[in-house]
Amino acid sequence: MTIIGRTPQALLRLFAFKRFRSPAWRGMFIGAICAMGCWGLSGTSLVRALENWAFDGCFVLRGQRASTAKVVIVAMDEASLKDIHKPLMFLSPELAKIVDYLHDQGAAAIGVDFLLPEGEETMEYLLPGGPGAAEAMGQAVGRAGNVVLPEWLLVGDQPLRPSFEWTAPSALPWADLGFVDLTVDRDSCLRRHRLRMGDERGGVHPSMALALLTKANRQSQDWLAANELSLDNIRVPLNGDATLQINYVGPAGSIRRISFRDVLAAAKEAREPQHGGAASSLHDPFKDAIVLVGMVAGAFKDSYPTPYTSQSIFQWVRSDASKQPEMMSGVEFNANVLATLLDRAYITTPWWLSTPLLLLIVGGAMGAILARCSLETGALLTLGHHLVWRGLAIGAFYIGNWRVETVAMLMLGVLLYGTIFAMRWRWIRRMMGMVKSEAVARALEAGSVELDLYGEQRPITVLFCDIRDFTSFSERHSAHEVVRLINAFFAIAVPAIEVEGGIVNQYIGDALMVFFGAPQPQADHAARAVRAALEIVRRVHAASDRWKELDAEGFRIGIGIHTGEAVVGTVGSPRRLDYTAIGDTVNTASRIESANKELNSELLISQSTYAALPQDERTRIAAASEAKSLSVKGKKEPLVVYAVTNYARNVPVSL
Repeated sequence: MTIIGRTPQALLRLFAFKRFRSPAWRGMFIGAICAMGCWGLSGTSLVRALENWAFDGCFVLRGQRASTAKVVIVAMDEASLKDIHKPLMFLSPELAKIVDYLHDQGAAAIGVDFLLPEGEETMEYLLPGGPGAAEAMGQAVGRAGNVVLPEWLLVGDQPLRPSFEWTAPSALPWADLGFVDLTVDRDSCLRRHRLRMGDERGGVHPSMALALLTKANRQSQDWLAANELSLDNIRVPLNGDATLQINYVGPAGSIRRISFRDVLAAAKEAREPQHGGAASSLHDPFKDAIVLVGMVAGAFKDSYPTPYTSQSIFQWVRSDASKQPEMMSGVEFNANVLATLLDRAYITTPWWLSTPLLLLIVGGAMGAILARCSLETGALLTLGHHLVWRGLAIGAFYIGNWRVETVAMLMLGVLLYGTIFAMRWRWIRRMMGMVKSEAVARALEAGSVELDLYGEQRPITVLFCDIRDFTSFSERHSAHEVVRLINAFFAIAVPAIEVEGGIVNQYIGDALMVFFGAPQPQADHAARAVRAALEIVRRVHAASDRWKELDAEGFRIGIGIHTGEAVVGTVGSPRRLDYTAIGDTVNTASRIESANKELNSELLISQSTYAALPQDERTRIAAASEAKSLSVKGKKEPLVVYAVTNYARNVPVSL
């Protein structure tokens, strides 16, 4: 079928416009906008810090993970320090014994996280035969062939490397040096680690963990310098700065530690012709294991916060929440980096759990739902979204080592709830101003009008306005034509009322009930009512051409105004209220308006309204009209009214 004059593009625009008018589609659009905003905020430093803190909770709740990585720490603990009784810079002979012993026990690679810096003046104590003979360590490293020594790359202009005595006897290549610089987040927490760094000459420096892995797996220098690292054909997921997210085996102490003094004792006994159980009891842990030798004693300040030390609500969920989590030493951190690589326990985010995609999907779905539900239901939905998403993030990490970001998603829920209901409030606020009155809406919004069922008695001026001969017009015209006439009249009458601060209390068919002096007090409410009435009558006369178009030639109205006491406030049931004015003043104004037919007038004001006007207004009205006595139904005494006619009839009006 061909639709004449309607192009496909026009049809699409029409379809899209009709769709957008639907609350669900409108909510989806708002959800998409909020999702893009949250995605933009997710890159800020504050949100990244909150994201790290939230992800720390996944580690805390998971606790210790299963690991098959053979990584052992030879720990220089407090007990070992007491047994040695000398400065650590004189530790070379003991380290040499440890290295020889570990190599003899079949260690796959040995990492030494102690550093006797190069450039240190050779002291008598470091010479051969001295208590700190440094050359012994170099010889042990040369004999083993699988030792990685530490270096600091970010200290000064030149890297800080081991002393000449440690490196010269073995002629170490760079692959046997691993940097021990740590990648510390802004909150001093260790969550990731840079595996390799480049230098100005194009060389590649591996971290201690990567150098040990290279040594244990007998990888080449080309593998180490490749654009992408891979193990067993599985790419190692590195960030843009070559950092790896560390999947800790557990909190401090989770990776097996063996005291330095126990290993040293076993090494000494292994050199004797006969050795006892002390040495044999240590054989198995080191076979084919990657061993790191380093400091765990807290006195040397080589300890750092990890996700497990995050002081958050997650600490209280676990049964051991009362136990203060320990900081983790640098050597144990390197052991956890190794365990992450050996277990292939990489923390990744599958594409279908990527933050932008999920934000758009969830934002659109939540927006469509929130646009159609109540304020309370929306709050419960937002809370449920928070809890479900947090549980999803924890479950994804526990099951698949997947990182699902939560802060941006939780921001989306709160932002979407606030945006949709703020827009709904704005729409309701606008409709309140249109249906009832902008003045009433402002008063309710400001809290100056109490929504109780008692009301307040105060002096006000009430105006009733009615169309003359409306019944006969309705009989001769269709309902649509009648509505067009009424709307045309209200379109010129209501603005004149609002300019003077009047409240259109209700539309009664073809009539208007208006009051002045409420909800905000107006000292000149009577004058305002008269000015508004004069302007309405003027506009009706000036719009004669419009009435001809509507087949209502000779269109006229009647207005009655009365001033007096009335109860102003809310009436109705607690579940359905209306703001109105009640009292004899209202009834009297209605009766005065009806008297226009009897007196063949258009605007009548009562004696009380006349008395409330300023002197100059009273003088003008008295000069243009005369007081008339009017018998009103329900009143024992006649009312004195004034027929006001001093309005300009030849001033054009804009419709």
